[in-house]
Amino acid sequence: MQLKRNHLARGAQRWAATALLIGISAVQGFAQAVPKASYEANGSFQLPGKGRPGAPDRPSALALGPNGTVHIADGRGLVYVFEAAGVYRRSYGQAELNQPVAIEVTAADEAYVLDANRGKVYVFGPGGQALRTIGEKGGRAGQLSSPIDMALGPNGYVYILDPGRKGVQIFSRDGLFVRDIELGDVIRKPLALAVANDGMIFVSDEDTPGHIFAFPPFTELPWTGLTPRGIAGRVALRGAQMSDPVAIAANELGTVIVLDNNSGRVWRQNISTDQPIGANDMAYGGAGTGRGSFRDAVDVVFEGSDHLLILDGDLRKVERIRLTTESGLTPREDFDYPIRVARVPRGLPAPLLDVGYAADGAPIFLLEIENRAIQMLGTQLQLYETVYGDSVPAFSPDPTVLQQQFSQGIGRVAGAVLADTMVVVADSRRNRFAIFSLEGGAPIGTFGDNYQDNRKLKGPRAVAVMPDGRIVIADTGNNRVKIFSADLASLVASY
Repeated sequence: MQLKRNHLARGAQRWAATALLIGISAVQGFAQAVPKASYEANGSFQLPGKGRPGAPDRPSALALGPNGTVHIADGRGLVYVFEAAGVYRRSYGQAELNQPVAIEVTAADEAYVLDANRGKVYVFGPGGQALRTIGEKGGRAGQLSSPIDMALGPNGYVYILDPGRKGVQIFSRDGLFVRDIELGDVIRKPLALAVANDGMIFVSDEDTPGHIFAFPPFTELPWTGLTPRGIAGRVALRGAQMSDPVAIAANELGTVIVLDNNSGRVWRQNISTDQPIGANDMAYGGAGTGRGSFRDAVDVVFEGSDHLLILDGDLRKVERIRLTTESGLTPREDFDYPIRVARVPRGLPAPLLDVGYAADGAPIFLLEIENRAIQMLGTQLQLYETVYGDSVPAFSPDPTVLQQQFSQGIGRVAGAVLADTMVVVADSRRNRFAIFSLEGGAPIGTFGDNYQDNRKLKGPRAVAVMPDGRIVIADTGNNRVKIFSADLASLVASY
């Protein structure tokens, strides 16, 4: 949700077609039995004139905060906060922001602001105080090259659209890099991004005037390599000829909204139903200066399920509309991500290799000691206030609960895993893996260096244990993944 570039230069070109566009809109609207959207005076407001208090110089993006507050980013480096009726209250970000292009605000009133020039997301508290940053300028995974849009997805993930890296990068809300979705040539000129409550990812493309792209939740996409073309579904917008789809919004009912800057039109489609409404999918807008018309529409955001706020940078207005199409639709199921990324607890005395769980559910940390030994360490429970806006049980190391060491016969620890009754350690120096019993830490045996067949290991780097007891080894020196039977009598698979 943001301004991708300065659209004012094209304003003169649109004036010649204004009367024609309004006429077309009227004909299309007449073909609909019921209007798809209506203007709402309550919540619509005019921004202060330039130079006055609370006046953004170049409005570039907006977001809704708690209690109906409206946050509007100024492309010159500030965020202004207004009440729902348009009364200016405060601003923030002057010391941090340079070119904000997208903004999201959480229910806890934390604002996430993407700065395109500085290549990072700034997080501000309820009072506008700077809390932390996400990402950094650069060209590698976990860095931002030329970011243009951002969305907060379900379960607290931050999605950033970065054409410079030809993809979407995902971070946890406390700033940890989670993964990179490489779009490749599926989308040539991405412009806008939205993430729905079910994890669906929507991206608009300047080169596809009649549709936008839809991707499944990131956990269902390949974790390495380019995204295959067949995975990118299309949300067709009947009658649309969008040359500048600058913003996308999605609600929990499966409705996707696309705002086209060039025509000033809002297009609507619902991915949960194939029943069309009216002659086409245009819902609102047109080029012009009056109510229901736009000259530089730069952003759109849902307010609840059936209201939208539209920001026009040139006309300096926020227009609130109500969709008449959302009644009777069933909410889509929230996507419950199977993973939650968070920072490792502070105070660990050594690198963390694995986490197991005691009978009471308390985590057990498996730590590496100077590359030569493994230490198993118990934990104590603490309540931790997270950046996701909730409090969760957190565990910190506590040697008084449990402390045990495994070291006999280990040359160099490359990886380790804690299973129900044993600890398995990959030893890269001695080309084998060692198994220790949890009862007293006694060694059970070593395997992989004494074989003369395809079970022989060379530089193993990682290890895992399957639920049925089979042991998986990343045999780096042989460029193989090898799976041993639970009784270690045979090699089940090698690939």
